[in-house]
Amino acid sequence: MKSRKKKEAVDLEELSNFYTGYRTAKLSHKPHIRKYNRARALHFQTLNECQDYLEESGYDLPRSEKYIKGLLDKAPVTGTWGRVIKSSYDMETKSGTHAAFEILIYGSDPSYKGSAEILAEKKGINDQEKLRMLKSMQDSVAGLFEVVEVDEEDAYVHLKEVFTGREFKSIDIAMTNTTNALHLYMFLRIITFRNQSFGTGLNIPFRKTDPFIVSYIDEQKKSVAPVDNYIMVSELYNQYTQDADHVKYFTNTFTE
Repeated sequence: MKSRKKKEAVDLEELSNFYTGYRTAKLSHKPHIRKYNRARALHFQTLNECQDYLEESGYDLPRSEKYIKGLLDKAPVTGTWGRVIKSSYDMETKSGTHAAFEILIYGSDPSYKGSAEILAEKKGINDQEKLRMLKSMQDSVAGLFEVVEVDEEDAYVHLKEVFTGREFKSIDIAMTNTTNALHLYMFLRIITFRNQSFGTGLNIPFRKTDPFIVSYIDEQKKSVAPVDNYIMVSELYNQYTQDADHVKYFTNTFTE
């Protein structure tokens, strides 16, 4: 039974990727999509350079996981669950890798400088577009978003952050494949580059009717001191990976 379910998941992912690729090609004549594709290519390249820096500086991924786990051991008890969340990110998965990037690259833990900030401060980078992208990565916004509206024709999605009310009109071809995203909350990081917003690759989805996320939102809204984003992403990633019935959602995939 497990192998059958795994095969069905792989088939669904392949089908989703195929349709996303088809829509990407179909939309490629539109100016805002051409601009988006260039920005995503630059972000992909810059993200790889941030990863290279981590590895070359001796801060390799196993040590990074150890750091994150040690950090989360100190996380406060959250809400009514009465437990300390502990995560060990699976670096073989997209969700695990991008969740770890929250600290390692984007520096969401205020006590840790992410590699995007380190590279932006280094001397010798003469590529102004690269520097602009690094700055945009530092200024990007992570949070739990409600999907408010989906524009399939132009691949725009209207997002509203649950706790701050901040809104984004973001380009996301995969998310706009259908209107199913309207039934989801998603923990995302949104980057804005040259007045155009899109997701960085981090995506942790929950059904709006999921008792866990409904309770989590309620507890956070009532809390005098809501948890920081770097703790929140860990808690939500932990719940997402442990829930066998979690939403199967496939993100945009960039290939050079």
